[in-house]
Amino acid sequence: MTAERLPEDGRGVSPSTLATAKKKPPGRPPTGIGKPLGLRLHAEVEAALDAWITDQPERPLRVEAIRRLLTEALRERGYLPKGAA
Repeated sequence: MTAERLPEDGRGVSPSTLATAKKKPPGRPPTGIGKPLGLRLHAEVEAALDAWITDQPERPLRVEAIRRLLTEALRERGYLPKGAA
């Protein structure tokens, strides 16, 4: 068995590793699934949302609170099946 020589530049990476390494695509990696959606809230809606968050034992982030409230409202009105999302 022969040992592969490492380059003298101190990087500690063999030439064969450099040749076969995959290049990372540019940009930030995806963070989740689903379509990103931005929205603006009027001050009174934002205050009501923050009050709802404060009343929750686990204090979800705003984005999670909006997801939960929207999902609940859509289920109650029959637009979303009971087991979905």
